[in-house]
Amino acid sequence: MAGEYADQAGVAFKDRDFAMDGWSQVNNAAVANQAAATATNPFRLMAKNVKVSNASYGGLIVNTALKGIEFGPGGVPNTFQYGTNVTATTMNGGFGPQPR
Repeated sequence: MAGEYADQAGVAFKDRDFAMDGWSQVNNAAVANQAAATATNPFRLMAKNVKVSNASYGGLIVNTALKGIEFGPGGVPNTFQYGTNVTATTMNGGFGPQPR
């Protein structure tokens, strides 16, 4: 009889030193599309403390007049704290979860 066992969980991005500060690539909210980008105003930026702008741990309303209402523990509604350079999916700062 013979046997073999292997287990390799791998290394997650969030486990890397450079990911601890939330560094990620984000779209530049000041540039409408890639064609409008210039050398001094690029379409994508490398930014620190990047968070998700379209989700929260308890749920987030992302459109209509109720946009920006998130749900905390027990379903209690709160005002979502947006950061800066807010795009459809990301932002710098604020209180959203970090992208994975």
